Amino acid sequence: MEYGQTITIVGLFQFSFIEGLATSFHFYGSNKLVLYRSKIENCSRIWKQQILLLKPKTKMVEHQIKISKNNEEKIGIQIYGYGWISFKARKQQLRLLLPENCDYQIIKPIV
Repeated sequence: MEYGQTITIVGLFQFSFIEGLATSFHFYGSNKLVLYRSKIENCSRIWKQQILLLKPKTKMVEHQIKISKNNEEKIGIQIYGYGWISFKARKQQLRLLLPENCDYQIIKPIV
């Protein structure tokens, strides 16, 4: 994935790659989750289309994540209730848009 792209997961949350070297991000979760990849400037339009399907409406919270390591070590982001994302540390700047009561944690990759 190149920087400047977003993965939207069926109106549940967004994962954006803001800055850094091209990186392979691996998403682990239910096979029933549908992922949409888009440029960051198009993600709000896709999000609005998907969020209209959700009832009840939920407040979303933005989280900025800065990975300062540049050693190609595998790391992960666990998103409670949804799954996790694994990738190699390459000085990335990331953004998560999660429901208000959903949390995340930086972890050593499970896979």
